[in-house]
Amino acid sequence: MAQSIQTFVIADDEAILVMDLRMKLQQRGYEVVASVHRGDRVVETVREHSPDCLLLDVRLQGEQTGTEVARELRGFTDIPIVFITGYSSADIEEEVRAIANTALLHKPFSPPELDRAIETLTGEG
Repeated sequence: MAQSIQTFVIADDEAILVMDLRMKLQQRGYEVVASVHRGDRVVETVREHSPDCLLLDVRLQGEQTGTEVARELRGFTDIPIVFITGYSSADIEEEVRAIANTALLHKPFSPPELDRAIETLTGEG
C-alpha cells in the first residue's frame, strides 16, 4: 500500500542545502515542519513533529551519524528516510541498505532525483 507523504523534517548540517531543500520541497507542495543540524536533535524533532518523511544527511554535526540516528528511529517508527550524502563509498551504501524503508541520494542531486527517491518510498515509483 502506498504511503502519502506531505510533511518533512530536514536534517543536514549545511544551512544552504537546508534552505535549498526546503524551497524545492515547498515548490512541490510539501510542508517542511522542521530542520535540524545536529544528529543528537533528530530523534527528538521527529518525535515532536511526526513528519511523513525525513531527509537525513549521513554525516551530521555532533556525535551521531545519520545511520546511527536512523537505527535509533527504527526503535519506534518506520518513517521513510531519504539519506543524502556528499560521500560515495560502498560502506555508506551498505549501511543505508541495511536500514528498512530508505533511499540514498548523492550530493549534488537534481529535483527529479529527489522526486524519484520520494516516489520509491511511497510505492509510486
